Amino acid sequence: SGECQLLNVKKFKRDELFIYTDTENDNLFIETTINFKKLKLFDINGKLIVESGFTDSLNIQNLDRGMYFIKLDNTTTRKFYKF
Repeated sequence: SGECQLLNVKKFKRDELFIYTDTENDNLFIETTINFKKLKLFDINGKLIVESGFTDSLNIQNLDRGMYFIKLDNTTTRKFYKF
């Protein structure tokens, strides 16, 4: 018949990470539960634009329009994102 059964999953692990921009104030915001230590921002060609300790906001006023990649690091986790 057309009945659906729920999958029995006791625990689902998910990285809590939310990245968004505020174009009115030229900021990039990173909300996360992961304890990142480093932040690196690359342009589309792989050129390193920003390297710093982790921060939950980054001023992007001086960046040209385009695609960028952000790398977030700690000793056990590395994440890449594009925006």
